[in-house]
Amino acid sequence: MIFKGRTLNLEKNERLIFEILIERREISGKKVLEIVYNDNLSVGHNERNKLKTIDKLNDKLKVLFKKTDDVVLPKKNDLDKREVIYFINQ
Repeated sequence: MIFKGRTLNLEKNERLIFEILIERREISGKKVLEIVYNDNLSVGHNERNKLKTIDKLNDKLKVLFKKTDDVVLPKKNDLDKREVIYFINQ
């Protein structure tokens, strides 16, 4: 994937999440889980994969944007505090 003239090597799930973040400015934790979900894994393992995917995406975006802080951050949904929404920290 090329972003701002630089090549960004993203895995399929990372790319889908990043494209949604660029388009909508945020993505729900539920949607991230849908993207990374594997029927053969437990709920807990799928949740760990979700967090791992966000972490890996953050690592790649930090290099791209030359930042030390995470680029994709979580926040609680204003309507339902149990739900997490991820957004791009500018």
